Amino acid sequence: MSKKVNSSFFLCLIIAFGGVGPVLGQSDGNSQISDSQNKNSSVTSVRTSSAVGGSTGENANIKTVSAADSIWNRLLEIERNLENDIITVETEKNLEVEAREYLKIGLLFWKNYPDDQRKYQWATSRLLNTLKFWQDAEKGAEASLKSEYYSSPVDRDLLNRWGKNQLILQAEIKKTPTLSAKRKIDYFTKDLRQELTASKNDEYRGNTEDFLERVVWKLDNCLSVIGSGNPKNALLILGMLFLGTDNYNLSFQDLRYLLNRYENHPNPQMRAWVEQKLRLLDLDNIPLRFSGTSMDGQEINLERLKGKVVLLDFWNIYCSVCIERMPAVKAAYDKLRKSGFEVISMYAGPDSDTAKIKEIEERVGTDWPVVILGNASEGGQGIPVWNDMRNRYGFQFVPQLLLLDKNGKLARLNGSLMDRDITTEIERVLKK
Repeated sequence: MSKKVNSSFFLCLIIAFGGVGPVLGQSDGNSQISDSQNKNSSVTSVRTSSAVGGSTGENANIKTVSAADSIWNRLLEIERNLENDIITVETEKNLEVEAREYLKIGLLFWKNYPDDQRKYQWATSRLLNTLKFWQDAEKGAEASLKSEYYSSPVDRDLLNRWGKNQLILQAEIKKTPTLSAKRKIDYFTKDLRQELTASKNDEYRGNTEDFLERVVWKLDNCLSVIGSGNPKNALLILGMLFLGTDNYNLSFQDLRYLLNRYENHPNPQMRAWVEQKLRLLDLDNIPLRFSGTSMDGQEINLERLKGKVVLLDFWNIYCSVCIERMPAVKAAYDKLRKSGFEVISMYAGPDSDTAKIKEIEERVGTDWPVVILGNASEGGQGIPVWNDMRNRYGFQFVPQLLLLDKNGKLARLNGSLMDRDITTEIERVLKK
């Protein structure tokens, strides 16, 4: 995908983020661009009646609509340009460049036409969730495709300016009746996920305390639009931090910091969940205790496995992601077993699934022990450990991957253990 970057990108950089009133509503409170900015932009030259010789009434309105439509059509053009599933350095670079133009032109539209309801369509667009804020778009794209995004320099000035504007935009998004509650929840959830995903880049994350406060702000946004009357959805939002389908580089200390902010939440279900997750994180200091019998009659006791690194893989036959993960676990097991790595399959289901479990084991070629934990929804058939673990650690779903160090303490939780290749991560723990 090869595209010519529109010159309005540079003009809008001056207009939306320029030296005069770079923050929405900061200059004179009327959300308009200053006269000095109009001199630099043909885009807004017909924005008001004074720009067309002082015409008034209906003609002035026609001119204003025409200018709004002109800007809006450019936004739609950018959206169409980025409809490409082929991922290359060039397309990744273009995505970042055009997403920035989309940001700046959209801010221009928001400022100049505060009563135009299309502004909410722009503000909640998925394109704004693709921004990486790289200092050099091409180098950032190259690093991203190589999964070397942990230290790509970012444009800190652009990031800070967008953050200030975003505060104002999001306050209005919360209040507007134009967007449904579902649309708002979807928007603020994506915004939180973007913040967490971008934090994989240490340059973006910057100061840890500032970053965590940004996450708290975005979490609060999510929880405020969900409302205190829907604790189930609220728990799913907080559970995103522990989901692990992506590695957000959140240390156990980071997670404690975030959870501590919600220890006194007004909803008792939220408070209970926070307590459960803090108990899970405490396993990095207190060895996990577990004993049981595997499907083939083998006695399993974590206490006796001290000195080895152990992966506890919680799964279910109805979890396709769990089963897709197994070849990666097997590859690591085959390579590192002789170095002191063990796997225990913790099956979150009833004894009646035994035949299907064996079928999956044969297909993948696994040869580590499987312990059936029972199914909470059926009253805890088999070994009722799954019930206890759900209540103790707040497990809401499978997969759950817990990597224990040689002392039986929690070393990794989900995150990088969900990657296609987990061998390197396990080797790091083995070397400690």
